[in-house]
Amino acid sequence: MSPHVLIGEAIEQLEKHYSRRTDKQAESLIVARFTAGDIDADEFKHYCERVRRIAERRKEAA
Repeated sequence: MSPHVLIGEAIEQLEKHYSRRTDKQAESLIVARFTAGDIDADEFKHYCERVRRIAERRKEAA
């Protein structure tokens, strides 16, 4: 499966059911795919920004 699909699914899961665990899982997946060379630096920044925005929205809602 494409790393973009895997990361997209992890981020969707994070949006639906945010928890520290799902946040760490999504971040770990992004870092692992970047380290493996499956995504480039721009994609890495894009995905990290999406995760950061989700976490920020959850903090504001709490």
